[in-house]
Amino acid sequence: MTKLYIANLPQCFTADELIQLFVRFGSIEKAKMVTEKTDGVNKSYGLVKFADVAHADKALKEMNGYLLEGKELYVNIVGLWKQIDATNLYVGNLPLHLNKNGLCSLFEKFGSIVQANVVVDEAGVSKGYGFIKFEDPAIAARATARMNGLALEDKVICVRIAGAAPEHAAKVADQMTTEVIQQRDEANLYVSN
Repeated sequence: MTKLYIANLPQCFTADELIQLFVRFGSIEKAKMVTEKTDGVNKSYGLVKFADVAHADKALKEMNGYLLEGKELYVNIVGLWKQIDATNLYVGNLPLHLNKNGLCSLFEKFGSIVQANVVVDEAGVSKGYGFIKFEDPAIAARATARMNGLALEDKVICVRIAGAAPEHAAKVADQMTTEVIQQRDEANLYVSN
């Protein structure tokens, strides 16, 4: 896929600025900032289509997590439902005061975290959701199984595989959890004299 989704951009960002930010990775066929249909206000995310898959891949690897005006960009492939990354989780309905460190603290007990991000608005206020990426899909499945539906302060958080519709994410998570349980059961031996 050559088309990338870029979130957490400054609200005043333009398509030309998006091109300037990504052109160093290769030839861009098209770039656009997504706006509200009713009033044209920038939604703080955009799309970039590269002419070459290798350029899009390099941009994804280097720009996901890139700091721009104090905010981490979230970059992913458009149409990811065909290529779901089971290590990357969406965490929704977070308390608004929870930051990246707080999100990491909630999930670090499950295993090594590769990346974490709480999405914020132009004023730096949390939008109530974020993303957390683990090294291993089995760890992500365990975190999803234990954290989805957890009461956190006055909220109940939602955890699912990022980029997937909730129903599909639940199926993948169930499959991963079953595989983790099978691996654990296969590893448990009882030896008696």
